[in-house]
Amino acid sequence: MVAPDLKSARRMMRAWLPGVCILLAAMAFWLNIVDARRLKMDTEPPVWVVDAVPPALSKLAFHHIRNYTSLTVVYDRFYAGIKEDRTAVGIDRTVASLVKEAPAISDRSDRLLGNDDKGIVDLTMFAFRLMGYKVENVLYMYYAVFGVSALLFVVSYIRNVAALLWLVAFFLMCDALLPMIKFNGQLGAVTSLRCMPILGMVACMHCLLYQWKIKVNVCSMICAVAQVAIIVFVIYIRSAAFWELLVVGFAGVAAAMLRKGPIADVRVPALRGLAMRESEQRSRCRGWCPGWTLSRSSGAAEKEIS
Repeated sequence: MVAPDLKSARRMMRAWLPGVCILLAAMAFWLNIVDARRLKMDTEPPVWVVDAVPPALSKLAFHHIRNYTSLTVVYDRFYAGIKEDRTAVGIDRTVASLVKEAPAISDRSDRLLGNDDKGIVDLTMFAFRLMGYKVENVLYMYYAVFGVSALLFVVSYIRNVAALLWLVAFFLMCDALLPMIKFNGQLGAVTSLRCMPILGMVACMHCLLYQWKIKVNVCSMICAVAQVAIIVFVIYIRSAAFWELLVVGFAGVAAAMLRKGPIADVRVPALRGLAMRESEQRSRCRGWCPGWTLSRSSGAAEKEIS
């Protein structure tokens, strides 16, 4: 009577434990968004997001041809409008007034963006295009990309309890770091360029686990490719995040050398033939090697001698 009860309990645990882990991951992710808003990371954007607004507006609202440049009129009016109020209220008010005057602006001279990476402009453009001309939407776009990466992770490792718990721990760690990011004078919000590598870390975790996955299918391959695309986008926003792609590449080399994971089934013909020859040599060695004879039982050994 005890054994069937234990088996049924194990079956229930296998069925319910992944769901509990997914629920914990969703709650930890939502906690990040709530705490980011509580710390006013949406209404008090960092300087990099503020500087990305004029070129994003010039491209979307005024159809400026040159990428990552600001129309001189847009640049001057934007910074004049937010001179006394650099919060979301002042920025949104200035952006709204500029968008209303879009057809009236005829001066097409422009100004170059600063020396920092230009990907933050694309993130701002995506936020404006999909969610509206409000600077708060940059933070929401950040968490939208973060959520897509987490969703791809969950879809690929929905039965891997250890991987799901790793995701939960990562989100809790990110939430614990939010106050430190907010009150650091060089950061201010997760949308600052120096914090952007965090956006690609779930994708990096996904690719690391994928290198050692025994069985893969089309869905897992699509999810892995999408995660690599997210890492590339994060590198485009912050070039210092290139280490994430290096970690994934080194993990792939290690998996190939150890013949583990998906790479083990995609060997070139020369390596496959070499492996077959090695197995044939081992089988021949078993026939005459003294160690093989001595390792058998004494009865079998005596039978061979006779």
